[in-house]
Amino acid sequence: MKVLVLGLDGAPFRLWDELCREMPTLRKLKDEGAYGILESTIPSLSLLAWPVFYTGKNPGKIGIFVTKLEKETLSDVKLPTSRDVKSEAFWDVLGDYGKKVGVVNIPVTYPAWKVNGFMITGFLTPFGAEDFTYPPSLKDEIPDYIIDLEILTEDKKLPDRDFDREKVLSRQYEITRKRKEVCLRLIKRYSPDFFVVNFKGVDNVQHIYWDVPEKIMEFFRFMDGIIKEFLEVCSPEYVFIMSDHGFHPRSTKYFYINRWLELNGYLRRKVSLKARISNLTYVVGIKVVEWFPFIRNLVPERAKRKVVVEGMRERIDWEHTLAYADWHRGIYINRSLPEERRRALVKEIVEKMREARDPETGEKIFQRILTKEEAFSGPYTDMLPDIIWLPSEGYRINANLYPSLTSPRLDAMHTTGEHMADPRGIWVMHGKNVKRERIDAKIQDLAPTILALMGVPVPEDMDGEIPDAFTEPLKVEYVKREKKEKGEFGYTEKEEEELEKRLKGLGYL
Repeated sequence: MKVLVLGLDGAPFRLWDELCREMPTLRKLKDEGAYGILESTIPSLSLLAWPVFYTGKNPGKIGIFVTKLEKETLSDVKLPTSRDVKSEAFWDVLGDYGKKVGVVNIPVTYPAWKVNGFMITGFLTPFGAEDFTYPPSLKDEIPDYIIDLEILTEDKKLPDRDFDREKVLSRQYEITRKRKEVCLRLIKRYSPDFFVVNFKGVDNVQHIYWDVPEKIMEFFRFMDGIIKEFLEVCSPEYVFIMSDHGFHPRSTKYFYINRWLELNGYLRRKVSLKARISNLTYVVGIKVVEWFPFIRNLVPERAKRKVVVEGMRERIDWEHTLAYADWHRGIYINRSLPEERRRALVKEIVEKMREARDPETGEKIFQRILTKEEAFSGPYTDMLPDIIWLPSEGYRINANLYPSLTSPRLDAMHTTGEHMADPRGIWVMHGKNVKRERIDAKIQDLAPTILALMGVPVPEDMDGEIPDAFTEPLKVEYVKREKKEKGEFGYTEKEEEELEKRLKGLGYL
């Protein structure tokens, strides 16, 4: 095998020393190669980071940003599919040049598409889906294969009652072992030139066991054994170990970004009776759940969505609002304003956001603030927010209107870890002419690097750059690629609801 990529989803650089101490195979690769931080996207979410990884491009060129890009904002969640990623994956480029590929469990690859080799889709694949493999007949060979852990249904007591973590952990080990076995069997059968697999279990275990470090390290030791097995079977010329983001303790407070915009004069709420009733319903609902957490389990998801998300449209005076925050993206400036005024507002809001603090503790709310021009470029940039943020670790940014700027966080109480505020993943590269030193990189940098190592021209519109990690310069050819249309595809309403529950189980929504 020429190149092997093993994804340890969510492996954080902050645990690097501990990982090297507990994982001898990883440590050996690190000692004999390049390693460092692999900087993720902002926000640091798998459903954004992995498409950026496999296209080598920023969201302005691929057409998704956390959710599927649509002109409507403050809308229901529209989860992205592989058809919504408006750019080809680097393994498609490899296939066009005759390289055989294997792709397993990469988020946002459902539905599967034709590749020169084989594919099994990953995160955001609905349970019971038919089109999760290529070739399509492959699914019949893996009848007991499981895409991912279903946290909200593995233990029926979730989300707010007693949670049997050991039961869920045992299930995760089972799923991961099966994934390894399937991958190694397919590698022996297809003999791909390039192979990539993501082990999402690393992320899942940290979500539920971040407060028990030994449980996390035990799983990483388990993963080290799996890495060793892959190296023995594949004998790759180059191997990459990588993660799509870092991890940190679960945030404990909401910060109400639209309330902050309102207090600073950028957002105005409606004063109609309907708007007041809508806002009162939300505030009372939050207080009731604060006092009686079990109530959360009794309210249907559709009712929650109607009050929490859809109700926001009724609470904002759109005509007199200068800026507002969307649920899943960032801050938008009123598009009806003159361009010069909009630019001035962005600058003004960014400066104030950098000084935003928790009124109770004085802690800074945001680590980083980026403008659209700093974060994006490409044909879909106009649909992206004017301002995005990386929050401080203690805060979950909430787009609703609330009387105060902060309140206790109430969702995903069964989780103890998350990654919205830590974009520092890891990467290790081992192989011929690779420097033995720390070299930090960005997640979009791996696509052009892998293409160059495979001796394949790099699309000239990739944003990633090949790191200075080689003792001899790589020979790189850049070419213009024609865009290929993927066709339309969307989740059914039932699939969308199922996937939303899965994301809520991990604290993403």
